[in-house]
Amino acid sequence: LAAPVFPLVPAHFRTDVRLDALLWGCVVAFILDDANARVRLAKQMRFGVWCAMAGLLGLCIVYYSELTSVMVAVLIPMLLAGTTLHPQWALSRALDWAPVAWMGRISYSLYLWQALFLFPGWEHPAHWWQQWPANLPVSLAVAALSYYAIEKPLLRVGRKLASRSLRQSRDAGGGLKQSALAALE
Repeated sequence: LAAPVFPLVPAHFRTDVRLDALLWGCVVAFILDDANARVRLAKQMRFGVWCAMAGLLGLCIVYYSELTSVMVAVLIPMLLAGTTLHPQWALSRALDWAPVAWMGRISYSLYLWQALFLFPGWEHPAHWWQQWPANLPVSLAVAALSYYAIEKPLLRVGRKLASRSLRQSRDAGGGLKQSALAALE
């Protein structure tokens, strides 16, 4: 269905056939949420193991196929978990560096806007702001503007609505509980 719209995108890159990449991240998040599993994973994920997994990821990228794409989907969240479980590693501290952390904060906005500015090397965009090297700072600037002007304010609104909804459900639940107790008397 998407092939006529995006003829240059291989079918195995489309989100609808690659949801496993998102789901593996969810699996790792569930593992990290359980204290016992987190401790076991931290013991198993020593730096040498982490380096071997990073090397395997590199090989999977160099020798990319539909099979290795599944391995990439598994390895990336595991590598991220390793840096989360071992904040004392130099790599973990580098990922905590303020500019890298900021890039992580605006990453969703960057993901949304990058298609306007970043093109594959074989394409030759017509506008200056879509050409290297101008496209990088322009895409970062638009993503930052989007994050601070749209995403962050909407996150605040969402938190307010969620807390109001939680208070209302607590209040309603408390009232129902007292009504039920009164009915029993």
